[in-house]
Amino acid sequence: MPDGVFDLTDPDLREQILAKTDIIDIWGINKRTAVKLHAVGVKSALQLRDMDIRQARKLLTFVGFRVVDELRGVSCLQLEMMTPLKKSICCSRSFASEVWTLTEMNEAVINHLSTAAERMRGQRLVANAIQVFIHTNLFKEKGLCTNSATIKTSPTDSTRELLGNPLRLLKAICKPGHGYRKAGIVLLGLQTRTAETQRLLNEDVYT
Repeated sequence: MPDGVFDLTDPDLREQILAKTDIIDIWGINKRTAVKLHAVGVKSALQLRDMDIRQARKLLTFVGFRVVDELRGVSCLQLEMMTPLKKSICCSRSFASEVWTLTEMNEAVINHLSTAAERMRGQRLVANAIQVFIHTNLFKEKGLCTNSATIKTSPTDSTRELLGNPLRLLKAICKPGHGYRKAGIVLLGLQTRTAETQRLLNEDVYT
């Protein structure tokens, strides 16, 4: 079957396409469900659409059962059920003990950035800004010492391209003489990868 978008408003064409579409290629039908359906002779989207509704309820998950309704022209997915685009991704962790050196802080921030960037790529997003935040132990100091800084970046999902930014920010906000208990990274201004724009020459830092 060729790639592309089909106009399925024509009933005859719709029947042909559904008959040629294997159930494993249907969103919401996993391999385990496909095995169950194959066992009762349901191998195509057309057969899935036309199967007995009581049998569908028995064999399929809630999502799979709704797929049958969708194939029959019954809309089951409301607009408010669509997953909204994430605006930020945060990765942080408390240290097992207080961290006093910039070297140790750098290692933690690099790890957090790698994890956050991997999550971002998994969602096919790019970041337009990055924030670093740190804070001390609330119970050992008089009040919680917190600090953060943010820098705008050219839209990117590359860990390598993002890496220098948080280390510069951390150096600017990490104060000697404090034992820090937590550090974190926030990727901000997320947008779809297809919306990635031309690299910018300037970067602005703000706290």
